[in-house]
Amino acid sequence: MADKAHYGIQASANLLNDWIVAEGWKNIWLIAHDIGGGVAQGLLVANEAAFEKATLSNSITADTWPVPAMQGLIDAASAEQFEMAAEAGAIGGELGPFIRSTFMNKHQITDEILEAVFLDSKLSHEVGRAEFANLLRSLTNEDTKANMEALKKVELPVNLIWAMKDPHQSWEGPGSILSNTFKNISVQQIENAGHFLQIDAEEEYLKLLLG
Repeated sequence: MADKAHYGIQASANLLNDWIVAEGWKNIWLIAHDIGGGVAQGLLVANEAAFEKATLSNSITADTWPVPAMQGLIDAASAEQFEMAAEAGAIGGELGPFIRSTFMNKHQITDEILEAVFLDSKLSHEVGRAEFANLLRSLTNEDTKANMEALKKVELPVNLIWAMKDPHQSWEGPGSILSNTFKNISVQQIENAGHFLQIDAEEEYLKLLLG
């Protein structure tokens, strides 16, 4: 079973913060996406002083997640069924088409990218399956909901780069929530991109990120 002291959203943020403090790093540009965006929000709550600015893209927040497909994986892991189903090939058969469905520019999600970025050892190796199942069992929106009041006090600049064709972490949901939560906020939108905008609209994303 997952130990949320190691795998949860805020626990992950705290672990990263311990590393940052141990290394003495400052003036960090925090860039995060999706579930990583929830971890980033936890980092800002834990140690805002370590960061110069933050960029969040199509991030979870508050109670906008887990989305139904992810909740299904969480339920399978909680029922101790994920690893067996993944080994049998049942998870990959559903997860692959689900990931492809989040892309607007379908040519960007090649079989090689799907395997290397999204599936790989999570499904194909025994240790990877066990670790991913532990992660799934730890995922809950309790931490992201708990952080919302503290996020209103964050002073550093936060930029949202948001894909507007995201069927799961939409602008109307988490995008709007975050834009109305942070004090020092700027927003840039990519109209023709789905959830994984770093691949779906790579050039436009990088132009906005680095511009």
